[in-house]
Amino acid sequence: MVKKQLFSEAEIHQLSQAVTTAESKTSGEIVTVIVQSSSAVGHVPWVILGFFMTLVFVIERTWMAWSWSLLPTWSYLILFFIGLGLSQFLARYHWVQRVLTPNQDEQAQVLRQAQLEFLQGQTKSTQHKTGILIFISLMEHRAVVLADQGINQHYEQKTWDEVVQIISQGFRKGEYFTGLEGAILKCGQILQAKLPADFHNPNEISNRIIIK
Repeated sequence: MVKKQLFSEAEIHQLSQAVTTAESKTSGEIVTVIVQSSSAVGHVPWVILGFFMTLVFVIERTWMAWSWSLLPTWSYLILFFIGLGLSQFLARYHWVQRVLTPNQDEQAQVLRQAQLEFLQGQTKSTQHKTGILIFISLMEHRAVVLADQGINQHYEQKTWDEVVQIISQGFRKGEYFTGLEGAILKCGQILQAKLPADFHNPNEISNRIIIK
């Protein structure tokens, strides 16, 4: 289960202003996209149900060893539906999804979703290929930064690890606004070194944060 509103309207406005501030120093265009989840989690309720029924089996074996009797047959059907309802309920929570999704799968799926957003979104629409995407996937607590060709010719991908670290630190503390604002401003500082703003510095992409 996710928060209905990650940022208030005032915070979204402040983050958009942070993008404006960062872009005033560089010819780069910063796009920020936040999604609820990137990973396939259809397996989660079935894993929970499997754990539940295994626990029922263990308890039933223990009960049989102690009392020399089995549970009534109809009770298994009732327990199955209880487990099914419980699994559907628990599977809605992000922390449960994270626990039951392997880290490697999360990392790969978040990267793939970021690449898809980069290719299909606004980031590649700049005239000189100077768009940069800050992509955040909330369920996985992961972030990815991807840049277009005009930026990649000046910077290696590892340059953006510091930006990702700022986001991660903020999110671990529950400071979503602070982490994202710091990351946006850091992008502007990095880009300014090799892609400074020139006299004609049009704003090619909306500065508003995109939350899906």
